[in-house]
Amino acid sequence: MNALANRFCNGESLAIVPIICACWSWTRRANCRASLSTDRASVKIRFGSAVRFLVDTLTGIPSIVTGVFVYTIVVVPLKHFSGFAGSVALALIMVPIVARTTEEMIKLVPHSLREGALALGAPQWRVTLGVVVPAAASGIATGAMLAIARVSGETAPLLFTAFGSRFFSYYLDQPIASLTVQIYNYAISPYDEWHAQAWAATLVLMTMILAINIVVRFLTRKKF
Repeated sequence: MNALANRFCNGESLAIVPIICACWSWTRRANCRASLSTDRASVKIRFGSAVRFLVDTLTGIPSIVTGVFVYTIVVVPLKHFSGFAGSVALALIMVPIVARTTEEMIKLVPHSLREGALALGAPQWRVTLGVVVPAAASGIATGAMLAIARVSGETAPLLFTAFGSRFFSYYLDQPIASLTVQIYNYAISPYDEWHAQAWAATLVLMTMILAINIVVRFLTRKKF
């Protein structure tokens, strides 16, 4: 436990943070556009159905397949592993989860809110961004946290993309450490001390996910 605490404080395990941040930046715009497109399926049925089918297909793809795909299109052309490639792989896993959750949350918004805004003369895009999305914000945030929790425990995509490192790095164009890969390396080692560190790292990972969920729940709580 002490050894893991020292490594964690020194930043070796915290190197996953830049990957998660970059992954979220890739995901933020893509999931909103996809979910809003499926929400307007009554107007553009074919396009909405195509997006929904694509999202459902991406949800069922194993994470290791995503890792191999990103390895082929990013790592091989760049000729080196990088945190950027890891963020792309995790973003591809996050996008369908957040998009599908966002669509379901938007569908739960009462139609009376939309009709009332339209009756006041608001355009459709203003109704969507100013009424529908804020009303579903709590559910959307919950879906985003579920996606972050999903990718926070992924190891296979990072083995093919970010690869791992024994040192903390701020640069996304270089191999970068991740907590899940460290857990994997410690768990398969023949040393009991490393096994204990793997369990401790698992506790750290679960604590981080729990803390993120608590903060988001607090920030998105209803105030009325």
